Amino acid sequence: MILRWLRLENIRSYVHEEIIFPEGSVLLSGDIGSGKTTILLAIEFALFGFNKNDLTGDSLLRHGKHEGNIELCFDIEQKKIVIKRFLRRSNAVKQEHGYIMINNERIDCTAVELKTKILELIGYPSSLVSKSRDVLFRYTVYTPQDAMKMILQEDKEYRLETLRKLFAIDKYKRVRENLQVVIKDYKTQRLLYEQHVQDFSEKQNLLQQSITKKSSIVAEIVILKKKLKEITDAILLQNAAIEQSLQMINEQKKLANEIIVEKEKLNNLNNLIKKDKQHLLETTQQLIDLEKKKNEIKIEKITEKSKDEIIQEIKNDEIKLMQIKEQLIKLQQQQEFAEKRLLYANNEIEKYKQQVVSFDQKKEKRNALQKSIEQKEQLQDEIAVREQMLQKSTLQLSEIETTTAITKTSIENIKSINMCFTCLQTISDEYKERISLDAEQKKKNLSEKKEAALQQKAKNQESLGKLQERMKQLLIEEKESILLNQEIKQLKEKIIILHEKEKEVMQIEKEKIELKSLIEQILGSKILDERISDGNIYRGNNITENKMAYLEKKILDNNKLLELARKYDQSLQELQLISAMVIEKQLFVSRTNELLQQYNLQEKELHLSIEQKQLLIKDIDKLNNEFLDKKQLLEKTILDEKIVSSQLTKQTTEAQYLDKEIEKINKEIEDKNKIKDKIAALNNLINWLADKFTPLTILLEKQIMLTIYREFNECFITWFTTLMDDESVTIRLDEDFTPVIHQNGYDTNFEYLSGGEKTAVALAYRLALNKVVNDYVSTVMTKDIIILDEPTEGFSYEQLDKMKDVLDQINVKQVIIVSHEAKIESFVQNIIRLNKSGHVSKVVS
Repeated sequence: MILRWLRLENIRSYVHEEIIFPEGSVLLSGDIGSGKTTILLAIEFALFGFNKNDLTGDSLLRHGKHEGNIELCFDIEQKKIVIKRFLRRSNAVKQEHGYIMINNERIDCTAVELKTKILELIGYPSSLVSKSRDVLFRYTVYTPQDAMKMILQEDKEYRLETLRKLFAIDKYKRVRENLQVVIKDYKTQRLLYEQHVQDFSEKQNLLQQSITKKSSIVAEIVILKKKLKEITDAILLQNAAIEQSLQMINEQKKLANEIIVEKEKLNNLNNLIKKDKQHLLETTQQLIDLEKKKNEIKIEKITEKSKDEIIQEIKNDEIKLMQIKEQLIKLQQQQEFAEKRLLYANNEIEKYKQQVVSFDQKKEKRNALQKSIEQKEQLQDEIAVREQMLQKSTLQLSEIETTTAITKTSIENIKSINMCFTCLQTISDEYKERISLDAEQKKKNLSEKKEAALQQKAKNQESLGKLQERMKQLLIEEKESILLNQEIKQLKEKIIILHEKEKEVMQIEKEKIELKSLIEQILGSKILDERISDGNIYRGNNITENKMAYLEKKILDNNKLLELARKYDQSLQELQLISAMVIEKQLFVSRTNELLQQYNLQEKELHLSIEQKQLLIKDIDKLNNEFLDKKQLLEKTILDEKIVSSQLTKQTTEAQYLDKEIEKINKEIEDKNKIKDKIAALNNLINWLADKFTPLTILLEKQIMLTIYREFNECFITWFTTLMDDESVTIRLDEDFTPVIHQNGYDTNFEYLSGGEKTAVALAYRLALNKVVNDYVSTVMTKDIIILDEPTEGFSYEQLDKMKDVLDQINVKQVIIVSHEAKIESFVQNIIRLNKSGHVSKVVS
């Protein structure tokens, strides 16, 4: 994250101002009260909005103004971010909706949405959205100096809790708190499970009683089923007897109905005979009339040709006439098209001849370039070898520098540490001296190796540069060769097309000669022995036109002949229709006589059938009485069946109920066994969470804190030593991250230090905290910027000189310093001067 500019509108002492932030070290310079702190608070407000503890609307909006705004521009990973927040005064000063622009794409947001998007962009946890104070920003980017001194004097538990939040280690404490809640819930669940299985023995006794009762019911059901089968068999026999009686009654009724039906048929038959005799008389009279009309029609045939033959001859002549006309037009069109094609082909041949002139020259140039390109593979191998050698030298140099830095830090740590952090035993001076001498010798050897590695690296870089320049030249020649190949390929294709066009011209010339011959044949065609009805031949200057006129005259005569043929066909069809009607009427008379004979025969058969069936009818009343007696006996037997069936149903229902009850009890017992298993599993889980998992979180937290402590302590000592070049004062961190100050052989409390010493301790703690947080919290995008608020308060003249070393060692892209010390100006790369006049602050340079 790099700040670019900040615009303020009615913010505290600023009416309308823009501050440009360059990269590198930047000093905000000005007298006390000139507006330096306002700029830092405005940056924090633009990013995160209000902070109810120390950043409110009343503290930002200029007195007497109803509206104000802050607009901040910064870069993150090649993204240009612009965020703007608005303030408005009503009863109190509130935040209005603002907006954020990412690469010039604007998004309007509420205050909370703006904070959420900023946290996402700079890689801070989303859980900070609802927090009133952003700990990560305050202790890695911008920390008011008083706030850092305050954390050093706070209770150690508060300090440790703050550090846990910074390094995201507070999750282990939350895990332990949540574990207690989970364990409590599991115990409550276990108690509920135990209540469910209290009646387990009662359920087992009830199951045994139900099984015994069901056995007795099953025995009674067997007896009832046997009795019911006997009754069912009797009912079957009685039903058969009733069915037989009912069948005899139905047969008698059927005979009576058949007699009635046959009498009806006899009556209908007599009516049909009467109607057919009447139709026979009418049809005979119609036959006499048709014979008379048939004799009146006369037919005379005019020509031997049929109508279809005449029509076909007309169609054939019309087709011949049309074909002669179409063939002549088509040949003339083809002749005209061949002329156009010949002209176009000659033009194309001339164009391609001009384009293939440079073919041989480009081919020779291409061959020369290919000989030079053949060296490319060998050159690539040489470059790869040099790159590997350079990479090896760079890696070796990096390892030497890393080992040298570790060795230097180890020497300083050994001298300042009096007690081992692992075993808590005192370290002797003799042991420290021996370890220091070994480290110094190792440092000297590493320096010699570094010098040799630097020389080898420079040699490899020079050789690699020459090879890469030669490779660039070869790549240019290779591209030129590719372009020439493409041009040569295109020219070859054009030569082929040229040959094809020349062949096409020859073919078109041949087609023209053939078309001319065909047209002459048509125009010179003769009509041989083709005469019209009067026997004369048409003669004229154009023989083709004579043939066309002859065909047209022939078609006209055939159309007249066709009309006469159609009249003949019409008379013939009328005669055929009358003849067909005569035959049809004769057939009707014949069929009617046959039907009358059949009707007479059916009448005799019906009289005979009726007499026979009247003889077969018996006494129906006697049959009905026998049927009623059998039916009463059946009803009594069915009543007995219902009684036994009801008893069987009752017992079966009770047996089924007992089955369901037994199944239900078995299910309950099975469920209670499963609950017992769950109780055992819960006991195991509760014991594991309480006895193993909880201690494991404590151990993990201690291990991570110890790792952080080591780096934190090392950085803290290094920065303090840089700021305080006083051998009488040493410093380190205890296990609670509290500074332990040793001055003139005695431990000293932070409160008893001078103002400059307190500032040095706070600044060293601040810089160490920034370094360690940025190392361990990998997601944050604010590692390139740090803001130091009055970092030299109370410093002596000598201590101010140490600030130059601090700025050189911080190693971040943008350092913003707020100070009124004039000497700081000589240490920084950029200065922003602020001046306040008439309650209005401005940038003066």
